Amino acid sequence: MIWWLSALGWLRKAATALFDFARRYPLQAALIVALVACGWQTWRLSVVKQSLTTATAQIATIIAAQKEAAAKAKQARADAEKLTKDLSHATDQHAADLHAISRRALADRVRAKAPRCASGGAVAAALPDGAQGDPGADTGSVYFTAAEADLLRRHEVRSTACHAWGQALIEAGVAVGE
Repeated sequence: MIWWLSALGWLRKAATALFDFARRYPLQAALIVALVACGWQTWRLSVVKQSLTTATAQIATIIAAQKEAAAKAKQARADAEKLTKDLSHATDQHAADLHAISRRALADRVRAKAPRCASGGAVAAALPDGAQGDPGADTGSVYFTAAEADLLRRHEVRSTACHAWGQALIEAGVAVGE
C-alpha cells in the first residue's frame, strides 16, 4: 500500500513540473501539444485508410462473387429450361408412341374378337359352320379412323365392364350363366 502513495507522489510532482513548464514557456508547450495532436491524427488517418482499403477489397471480392454466382445461376436456369424442353419433347413423343401402341392393340383385340369380318368389310357368316375355309384366313389389313378407334375403345371398355358385372351377379347367385 505504501508504494501507491509513492506512485501518487511521483505523479503529483510530474504534473506540477509540467504545469510549471507550460506557465513559463506557453508557446513551446502549445507547440508540443500541437505536435502530439498532429501525430495522433496522422496515426488515426493511417488506420482509417487501412480500414478503407480492406473494406474496398472485400467489397470488390463480394461484387466479383455475386457476378460469378449470377452467371452460374443464369447458366443453370438455361440448362434447366433446356432439360425441361427436352423432357417435354420426350414425354410428348412417348405419349404419341403409347397412343399408337394402344390403337394397334385395340385393332388387334377387335380383329381377334371378330374373326368373321373379311378385309373387304363383308361379313363372313355366310360360310357354313365347320366349313373347310377358315374365317380368320382372310387376314387383310383392318384400318380405323381415329374416331372409330375411340368409339371401339369406349365400347370395349363398356362391354368388358358389363361382362364383369354379369360375372359378379352369377357368382353372387343372383343370375344364371350359360
